[in-house]
Amino acid sequence: MRVALVATCLSLACAAANFPVAPGVSIADAVAKARAAGGTNTVTLAAGDWFLEETLALDARDAGLTLRGAGAGRTRIWGGRRLTGWKPDGDTFWSADLPEVKDGKWNFRALVVDGELAPRACFPGGTNRFDNLGTWDLPLLPAVAGHWPRKPTFAELVTMPYKAEDLPDTMDFRNAEIRLYHMWSESLSTVASNDLARHVVFLSQPAAWPMGACGRRQYEVYNTREGMTEPGQWYLDRTRGKVVYWPKAGQDMSKVLAVAPRLETVVLVAGTKKTPVRGVTLMDFTVQAATPPDKRAGFGGGDLPPAVLVAEAEDCAAERLEVCNVGGVGVRIAGRTCRLAASDVHHVGARGVSASGEGMLVVSNRICHVGLQYPSSCALGVGGKNGVVRRNEIYDSPYSGIIGGGTDMLYEENCIHHVMRVLHDGAAIYGNMTRGVMRGNVVHDIVPVGKGFGASAFYYDEGALDCVIERNVAYGVPRPIHEQARRCATTRSLPTAT
Repeated sequence: MRVALVATCLSLACAAANFPVAPGVSIADAVAKARAAGGTNTVTLAAGDWFLEETLALDARDAGLTLRGAGAGRTRIWGGRRLTGWKPDGDTFWSADLPEVKDGKWNFRALVVDGELAPRACFPGGTNRFDNLGTWDLPLLPAVAGHWPRKPTFAELVTMPYKAEDLPDTMDFRNAEIRLYHMWSESLSTVASNDLARHVVFLSQPAAWPMGACGRRQYEVYNTREGMTEPGQWYLDRTRGKVVYWPKAGQDMSKVLAVAPRLETVVLVAGTKKTPVRGVTLMDFTVQAATPPDKRAGFGGGDLPPAVLVAEAEDCAAERLEVCNVGGVGVRIAGRTCRLAASDVHHVGARGVSASGEGMLVVSNRICHVGLQYPSSCALGVGGKNGVVRRNEIYDSPYSGIIGGGTDMLYEENCIHHVMRVLHDGAAIYGNMTRGVMRGNVVHDIVPVGKGFGASAFYYDEGALDCVIERNVAYGVPRPIHEQARRCATTRSLPTAT
């Protein structure tokens, strides 16, 4: 009798419980209560808005927890602060004072205004760009040979000579950020200094390529007043400690919902190698407003922090999430038998999704409107082994749709279109993978922009080995298949139309 009573009490203590959270109540506090209660619990978020000043962090102690909202678009978690106190700033612009920015305690590269990721001020504006005067003329070698006959020096990667007539001497280079366009990558960096006498800008971060390599010299300047060329744009005036915005027609700045990010990662689910986080599920809510740091986005735009990060995880899932209006990567999942399913990742500054690990599953997601601030970005980057990427719709990417790596990965029945819209030498599905299979995918409407190395539907690069392409369809694509790989000639039933 006593043994039965003890067993019953233990069972009740570990039973699943629900912890409801209303707007204005701390999500972190509810997670802590669920953690203390033990068992397999659910934290349920009501419809409404949460503005976070600190990353919502879950770890191995939260095994089995479900964090659930009332539905994407209804439950909204913001990684920043709502801005108020807007005042006219000249004849056209409005600004809000941010003393923490002037003091160097707050810096951000994304702004969400009335549910949209507002474009940053860009000079000269539109589709126009300048050409720098870089002189690097060494030939491009294969990646396995290190790209260049010799390694560029640090000075060659941070020194950008420019035409005197391009950049006005009055431009505030303390705010300026320079974007350099390469063939399949780009570089964005703040400015360390500007030599007005010699007309040379020195970047704070080394560029991915030396100036002028492969004849690619285009650049533009972000985050200056000169780049405010159309309504809806903004810039962060670090010198004056203000965020400056140009209202669209009909926008009332006393009513506008403008959110400035405080966080690089909004929701974090992370264990350790010794103690992975297990069985955590994120579902049915929206995450918005995250900012990238002053750092290059890297190949495929995947080196920046994600708004949602699941790492050192087992059997964790993100389902029916919406991640949007963030300045860096949307979602990164790394672990064993984890999944991203039925989610919507859109309007992000860099890569949409990164997924890696063993047995991961990426299925039935929409990933689109990516690379809005970093045009080297792909929509989806994949690594690991024995994973499946199935039935996703991927579109509107400045670079490749999917960049694949790893071993024994299956890419099946995905629909990919309107990618490769800015850069070159990529594809709807591109990769250096071993025993990868591309099967039953539909690729359409990929048109290279400008001169370069072109675009393809399916592209096995020189590091790929023993891969298969079968039963795919490609149309409206100039080059259906591009193979530079070893033992990857097995191609079956690929009807194409260009």
